[in-house]
Amino acid sequence: MTDYAAISWPKLIAGTIAPSKKKPARVRLNKTEKHEWAESRAAHFSGLWWVHDRYFVRDGYLKGEGEDRMYHPAAARALPLHLAEIRSGRRSIEDFAHQYGILGYHAFAPPPPKNWPLNTPFLRGEPVKWIEAHARTVDTILTLKHALEEPGEEKLGQLRDFLRKEKGGPFAEEGRVFGTTVSYIDWPQNPRRVALDIIRDLINRNIRGISWQLQIEGTKLGPTLHFSALIQVVYWHLAELVRIPAAVKRCKECDRIFLAENPRAEFCPPENGATISRCRSRYNVKKFRAGRGRKKKSKP
Repeated sequence: MTDYAAISWPKLIAGTIAPSKKKPARVRLNKTEKHEWAESRAAHFSGLWWVHDRYFVRDGYLKGEGEDRMYHPAAARALPLHLAEIRSGRRSIEDFAHQYGILGYHAFAPPPPKNWPLNTPFLRGEPVKWIEAHARTVDTILTLKHALEEPGEEKLGQLRDFLRKEKGGPFAEEGRVFGTTVSYIDWPQNPRRVALDIIRDLINRNIRGISWQLQIEGTKLGPTLHFSALIQVVYWHLAELVRIPAAVKRCKECDRIFLAENPRAEFCPPENGATISRCRSRYNVKKFRAGRGRKKKSKP
């Protein structure tokens, strides 16, 4: 298990190793790591996040242990979608953490005293209720984003129903959970404006901790975005998604929200190197069987 007494406070809250006077060893990157590094640099993001070998939930807290691996979260565009799946039950908290690490609850906690004991409350891990509140917040934003792009009076009615059901929360803002979103001045006359207000409000509350900083790049200085918690990068990805039309779609077969590389896509993309979407295949089989059943009934 990780010995929190042996690591620095910056690493604990930000997932970054404190600066060392030793010259760093040359690291060889594999193909995936090179791709992540290139995407992160293109987005002007600096910083890695760490993932433990094992995660478990105990007494309402998520905890990790074992060796660390590092990755570039700025290259993980599916982060918000996978966090939202915790709310729907498609993905467990432990599965999410095993892929992406903790969300960074400790970044919003006050620094500990000098001789802090290992049974300090915030060292228990990340509160499950807080993780679930962020999963709900992200899911709400993605659902509203998708609903706003659906035309028609029927979809407008569905949007009203969704807003009425969701307006009480709980939602999350950085390290705290709250129960109300924005003022409903235009409700229910203008639900589309209310949806836009909610998206803006919830994202802005969670990306204000991201800041521009100068970093040395070879022999030059360059501006980079700095983050202290993974959850900030989640909402940064969301901010990028909500401004792009048809960036997320809802699968016609499984009803899951997915990243749409093609605006005409209707099904979840292929997985694990496959060339055809599994959801598209299931949908086509169901459609074929339904058509065959109608033909049999129509025979004299």
